[in-house]
Amino acid sequence: MNDGWAAALIRQAQHCIQFPADRRGRTRPAQPDPKPRLHIKHSRLHIKHLRLAHIMVTRVRSVNMSEWRQVRNRQALARLRKALPAIFPAPVLTHALKKAFIPPMPRRAIDSYWRAHPVRADRLARMLARQTGTPDGWTWRLGTSGRDGDLPTSFRMPPAPFRENAWCRGLGFCRVCGQPVYALGWHVDLWSRGPNQNARWHAACIAAWNLWTAPSDQIQLLKRLQNRRCAETGGRLGKTAEVDHRVPLFRVWREHRDLPWPSLLDFWGVANLQVIKRDVHVAKCAAEAGFRSRINIEL
Repeated sequence: MNDGWAAALIRQAQHCIQFPADRRGRTRPAQPDPKPRLHIKHSRLHIKHLRLAHIMVTRVRSVNMSEWRQVRNRQALARLRKALPAIFPAPVLTHALKKAFIPPMPRRAIDSYWRAHPVRADRLARMLARQTGTPDGWTWRLGTSGRDGDLPTSFRMPPAPFRENAWCRGLGFCRVCGQPVYALGWHVDLWSRGPNQNARWHAACIAAWNLWTAPSDQIQLLKRLQNRRCAETGGRLGKTAEVDHRVPLFRVWREHRDLPWPSLLDFWGVANLQVIKRDVHVAKCAAEAGFRSRINIEL
C-alpha cells in the first residue's frame, strides 16, 4: 500500500462527509436525516476510513524516514571510517555505531560519547583537576557585574582558576582542569602529537561543566542512580521531583572556601547532587533561607 492510495482514501472519505453546498457554492448545515441510524452508521464508516488512511500514511512516512536514515548512516559511516585514525578509543567507537544517527567525524563521536556519559565526565574532570592542583596564590573570589569580567558573580558557579586571565595557561590547555588538551579533545596523547594548540577544552570537561552548571538537565539520569527514590524520604519520585545539592552552595562559600580547589569541585559533582520531591525541596529551601537570615549572610 503506497502513499498515493492512502491520500486518495483520505480525499474520498472527506468528500463523503462534506456538508452540501447551495447554488452559490456556500457550505450550509446538513438537513436532519430521516434515517438517523443509517446516517450514524455511514459516519462511523467514514471515520473508520479516515483513521485507516491516517495509519497507512504514518506507516509509509516512517518507512521513508527509515530508508532515509539508512542512507544517511551509510554515508556518515563511510566518512567516519575515512577520517578515523589508526588508534581510537574503543568505547567511543562502539557508542557511535550504536546511535540512531552515526556521527560522521571522530570529534563528533567523542563529543557524543561524553554527552551521553556525564557521570564519567564528572569523575574524569575532577580527577584531572587533582592532577593539576591549586595554582600558587589562587583564592576563590567573586566578581561584580561590569568589573572583573573573568570572575564569577555568584557562588553557584564552580570555581575555575584557569578561566581567569591571571591563571589561564593559554592555548593547548583546558580552561577547566588545566591539563593539556590533545587531538580530538582527548585527555590522553594517544597519537603522540603533543597538545592541540587550537583547543582550550577537553570534551569530557565540557560535559562535566554542563553538569555542574545545569544539573537539572540530567534529572532523569540522577533519578536512575537513586532507583527513582527520594533521597530524603525514600518515597517514589514523581514528575515534579527536583535536583538539589546535599550541601548547599552558600555553605560551601561560607564554610569551605579555603579548601584546595580540587576539593571544592566535589561539591558540584554527582556525589553532592540528589533528587528529592518538590515539597521536600521547598521545605529544605525555606530552612536554608531562615538559616541565612539568622546569621545575616550577605549574598
